Amino acid sequence: MAIPESNEISRFNAAMQFTNGDEDKARRMISGDYTDLKAVKCRFQMENSDIFGAFFIAVKPEENLTLSAYAITFEDHLTYDKIYQRDSWKTFYFNISKIAESSVVTEDAELRNHILTSCEGFDIFPDIQASDIPAVSDKLEEIINKFFNLQNALCETEIEMLSSLALMESKIPMLKKNETKASTQEDARPDIEKEADFVMNAKIIVSPVKGKYINDIRPGEIIKLIPLKDDPLSRKIAQAQKAIGENGEIMPIRGRLKAKYPNEKGYIIYCIVGKKILAKIIEEENVKIDVDSTTSDKQNSEKSSLSLYIILLVALIFISFFVIYALI
Repeated sequence: MAIPESNEISRFNAAMQFTNGDEDKARRMISGDYTDLKAVKCRFQMENSDIFGAFFIAVKPEENLTLSAYAITFEDHLTYDKIYQRDSWKTFYFNISKIAESSVVTEDAELRNHILTSCEGFDIFPDIQASDIPAVSDKLEEIINKFFNLQNALCETEIEMLSSLALMESKIPMLKKNETKASTQEDARPDIEKEADFVMNAKIIVSPVKGKYINDIRPGEIIKLIPLKDDPLSRKIAQAQKAIGENGEIMPIRGRLKAKYPNEKGYIIYCIVGKKILAKIIEEENVKIDVDSTTSDKQNSEKSSLSLYIILLVALIFISFFVIYALI
């Protein structure tokens, strides 16, 4: 079969590259009879919140590779209704990229990268390969929950076959080689963070007069802190602790110190603020911080009681000694 010149030669060379030099597969890819990719089209919402989004990924499931990825987030249900995951892969992508031009929509590179790094960890590629939409949706919901520090993602997902050649010719941006295997990078988080379901960033409350130096606080003590973000997770914790102000603002919340680590800039402090939820605080100086007074008073009381018991025990031993000595 003769290959025409110019553009057809370029297409043939590209198809040969995508099929690792398999001429038969390359010819079938050009004719549209061979596909090597799966497109995952998803729109999602966080139930009971104003967080919505959509994303497109084109993957080569057999090699655990992602060749293209794009994600948007927004807070408008009307925009959500304009996204149709059952559109063709090309229409879906260009629709959400067009929607991203709006000032109220964010092209979310952080979410995109989170999806890239999570796909292999959640072992989602075999499910994509099998076009198992329920399984893929369940895992995508876990991935999105992790990103937003929430537990109520609802994904509507469709999977469609396509070829690398079709993706290339669609002008949809493809990832660079060093990005396609982002999921193989090691999880560099400290072990203490890996043990938690969610980690929120927070800051301590400085109390120069009545506070306690960071050096002196111990695991188990309750300290007061403020979340850095006013997001759904922070509000959920604040509501549980009845720490919402009259105007709806988040007030200081309590965290039980789990661990503190010195670093080159100061301290990294981890506090438990909910079930499997940690607050991470980075403080550059050994400042006095606001410690829950009731906890401190209780600890002081416990120390005083222990001291009293020791004194009484020692006195009892001496009295017993003298009584025995007198009887002898």
